[in-house]
Amino acid sequence: MSRSTSPDPAPAPGRTLAPTRGRTRSLAVAVVLVALAMPLAVGAATTPATGAAAAGPAADPVIAPVQARPADSLVDAFGVNTHLTYTGPYQDTARVSQALSDLGVRHVRDNLNLSSPESFPAMRQVASTGVRFNLIMGRPRSWQTPSLLVQTLAAELPTGVVESLEGANEYNLFAGAVDWVTELRTHQQQLWEAAKAEPTTAQLPVLAPALGMKTGFEQLADLGRYADYGNAHLYPGGRQPSYLIDQMTLAEQVVVPGKPVVYTEGGYHNATNTTSGHRPTPEAVVGSYAPRMLLEHFVRGTQRFYQYELLDQRPDVDQVDHEARFGLLRHDFTPKPAYTAMKNLLALAADPGPAFAAGQLRYRVDGAPAGTRQVLLQKRDGEFVLLLWRDVAIFNPTTGQPVPVSPATVNLVLGERSTVAVHRPSTGSAAVSTTTGTSVPVVLTGDVVAVRITLAPAAQATARVSRGPSRR
Repeated sequence: MSRSTSPDPAPAPGRTLAPTRGRTRSLAVAVVLVALAMPLAVGAATTPATGAAAAGPAADPVIAPVQARPADSLVDAFGVNTHLTYTGPYQDTARVSQALSDLGVRHVRDNLNLSSPESFPAMRQVASTGVRFNLIMGRPRSWQTPSLLVQTLAAELPTGVVESLEGANEYNLFAGAVDWVTELRTHQQQLWEAAKAEPTTAQLPVLAPALGMKTGFEQLADLGRYADYGNAHLYPGGRQPSYLIDQMTLAEQVVVPGKPVVYTEGGYHNATNTTSGHRPTPEAVVGSYAPRMLLEHFVRGTQRFYQYELLDQRPDVDQVDHEARFGLLRHDFTPKPAYTAMKNLLALAADPGPAFAAGQLRYRVDGAPAGTRQVLLQKRDGEFVLLLWRDVAIFNPTTGQPVPVSPATVNLVLGERSTVAVHRPSTGSAAVSTTTGTSVPVVLTGDVVAVRITLAPAAQATARVSRGPSRR
């Protein structure tokens, strides 16, 4: 898998994963879908921020209600790449399983490789903790044909281990390709037909092949007949997490018109002395950027985002090997700031259980600077979690230096008296402040702020969730 960066392209024309069937919607629909996500970003506010939290009753009954999303949908939107077929730390399956469990992730992406049969029991062991796999299913010009891979999956990986199948990985960069477009299109069709013909895999969603270096969409063209989801890779290379997401999602619509997109790779490496073209990002910066990266995808409707990757693949004392330094964990399983930040964020949102319809919360955010974004979540017990962050750079990948971000104090104004706990997942798991009232100052810098909001008992009835059928 190549994680090199390329010059910025011109914009291209054109929760448990479940198969999609429609493929006739136009590219214009995709543009509208991207646009619809953007109102979740809070623009420049008109009301100045206030000071201390007010303790009085609801003071502004005209605050408009905001629809929440189920909190657990954020957890379901996150995955992480693993390499159980690799030598090195990934061979310690017990520690890998524990690291995934501690992180709170439920979805992983890996490769089905018939040359590494020892990975089959490893996958079963990881899956026994509740994790489910998206598997890359070979590539063209290989003896590991889609048919043979599907047969092996059916024999070695029982129902409940694998949740989706994926086309060839970045084959447009493969040096052994002769006619990569024809070969890749044929391989994807073969994968689709083999998967649908096997009862064990017939109901599994199939992802389109991911392309490398942000190129090749027009050449590959429409594969929607043989894919349930689009599939893209995007590495910001030290830039802020929102970098090119809209353009890449639009470009992928050429491959899967009108269908949702999964980003199966994205992240930052920490090889700060690398001379490769893929610029590094210090560990501390990724500790702020990793939660924002997931949320930038979530707010836009990305079906799932897979962080690359769980573990550094090998030691890199000199910090020059960029391929070795993408992990959320170091090669010795010690956590980097990004692992801890993601663990804290997922813990704040985790709410497994029966499906339910989230309610609404009356609130507004005053004094928010341009580029402030928000997502409102709700748990089954009625608690709301408001996630706030700013789409700003805190690091310059060209100079390798931090970018100062002046703190901005916004004022969270609530329609009902509530208990409010403010968390900063990138700095710790505990609340940094707790207060009760209808007006709460919140300081925004360059990381995510999570605001837990518990309404007073009398107000909870208006925001009560309605339970639906079980989804687990």
